[in-house]
Amino acid sequence: MLSKPSLAVVLAAWLILASPAGASDIQTAIAEARRLVSAGLAQAALDRLEPLAVGPASAQVTAEIAAIRFQSRDFAGAASSYQRLADLVPGNPVVARNLLIALYRSERIDEAQRFLVGLGDSTVSQDARMLAVRGLLAAQQGQPARAFEDLDAAAALAPDDTFAIYELGLLHLARGSSKEAVSALSEAVRRNPHSGSSYYNLGQALIRSGEPEAGRAAFTRAAEISRQVNEEQTRRSRGVAFAVRAQEHLAAGNAAAAIRDLDRAAEIFPDDPQLAMLRQTALGALQATPP
Repeated sequence: MLSKPSLAVVLAAWLILASPAGASDIQTAIAEARRLVSAGLAQAALDRLEPLAVGPASAQVTAEIAAIRFQSRDFAGAASSYQRLADLVPGNPVVARNLLIALYRSERIDEAQRFLVGLGDSTVSQDARMLAVRGLLAAQQGQPARAFEDLDAAAALAPDDTFAIYELGLLHLARGSSKEAVSALSEAVRRNPHSGSSYYNLGQALIRSGEPEAGRAAFTRAAEISRQVNEEQTRRSRGVAFAVRAQEHLAAGNAAAAIRDLDRAAEIFPDDPQLAMLRQTALGALQATPP
């Protein structure tokens, strides 16, 4: 059975092939980083990308780093990365939005408030997530009416997005408005039926509003989603291990074994360009091997 590879093993194997010189190398590094993140190895992904955040590819790589940090709940690191990205691509509305959210999530409230004011009311009012953050800041400042107004407006502005409606549900839950929390969180799980946190908080709201059976059902669904996420992460960790072992086989001159492991890794990461490149290398080595 394959064990989960250590970060050192992963990096030692993949950095052999790393070269920051060209666009194709950047794309390969980003594909590797995404594979690592999906296997629960966010720090290895960051270590892979950070040396490449220079030159013409700085913005692309920095955007990937910022997203990884945010996904890993390193909100302070994400805020710093998005700030650098904002300097590299000034005026980009998506970067501004993500920077605002990261500042709020990292509890840099005063900075988030100043940044929000600098964006201007017109810009904020047209962006659902910026509007939601304005509502969340209002809640922190003891302005619940303004908070609910902004979160309601944000949820209506982006009817497929879960950010505002989920936060609205949490705010109702925190303020003891259980039935309103049930309504908002039910909409959150409708918009994203794969969100374990939405189901979990919906369960709390249902129980508090006097619906224990429905609440327990929501908790059960939250636990099932968590189990599925863990199983998928384990599967992807096996894919990483196959990829690492394939490179070890290549280094040892065993191209046939490398191809077998690369085929297994490709079943898990079918669109990964580095795996395809490695397989071509392994095929070439196999064909060059004397009978």
